[in-house]
This record gives sequence, structure tokens and C-alpha cells, in this order.
Amino acid sequence: RPAFAAFSEFVQAHAARLSREVLEMAWEEISDSLAASLSLPVSSQVLHFVRLDRLDGTPMAYDEGWIAAEQANLLNREDLLDFDFFSRWRQRQKLRLRKRVFELYADAAGEESARMLAIQAGSPVLVECSDVYTPEEGAGRIVTHYRHDLYHFKRVFHYHDLA
Repeated sequence: RPAFAAFSEFVQAHAARLSREVLEMAWEEISDSLAASLSLPVSSQVLHFVRLDRLDGTPMAYDEGWIAAEQANLLNREDLLDFDFFSRWRQRQKLRLRKRVFELYADAAGEESARMLAIQAGSPVLVECSDVYTPEEGAGRIVTHYRHDLYHFKRVFHYHDLA
């Protein structure tokens, strides 16, 4: 079972009602703080993107991502539109991943989150931050902001006792 099935299951359950749009996609120099977090050289190039997901036309989530040039050189706009982006990314780049650090927390929407999600600043949002690493170095970071009123996470854990 995939470690991050919650979003995949949400997409499967609501696929006909979901849409994704790539708002920005450009190469830029990595910030010093992100370079340090991902163990990448300062002044490395990254593919920076912003995506917006809508449910029945209403903004429900947006992503901002930064992927190291070596791990993104084959990606295109169509790849970023895929709701199963991590699988597509791994396949497209023939990417070997060592780990994915997943952080989920509640926050108050800042001005940018409020604008992107069509909510008032200060409204609750769920924020997911995923840092992805190859065996050699960091591959990228994707930060997603979810509207609290349109999305919730549900995890099911199966235990297989052999007793």
C-alpha cells in the first residue's frame, strides 16, 4: 500500500469533479535555505512551479514546488497536471528515491494562500510539505495548502499479526 494513499484515494473518489491547472512553471536559482535543507549546491537550478486544484470549480488546494534540475530536466507541463505526480515524476525521470519526508500541520492562511484558495486571510488551512531525496542528494520540495472545508485526510492502517 502506498505510504501516501490519502490524496490518491481522494482523487479516485472525486476524479470527475477535480481539475488541475499549472499557473507557473519556470527555471530559477534555488534559495540558500532550500539548498541547505535539501543538501544541494547553492546557486543550483530548480524547476519552480505553482499548481491549483479545483473541486467543482472551487479552489481546494494549491502546490508550490521546487525540483532540482537533474531530477526535472525531462518534466513538462503535462507531467505537472497529473494527479499522481510522484509516480509520473519517478517514471519520467527514472528516479530512484531514498526517502520522502512528509510533514502535515494546521495553519492560518496568509495573504497568498487566501488569494489562491479564495478564502479569507486567517482562515484555517492544512499544509503538507514533502521533501524528496535521491540516494545522493535532495531532489525537491512540494508544499501544498488545502482548504480545511473541502478536504480532509483519512489514513487506514492494516495490522497483520502473525500470531
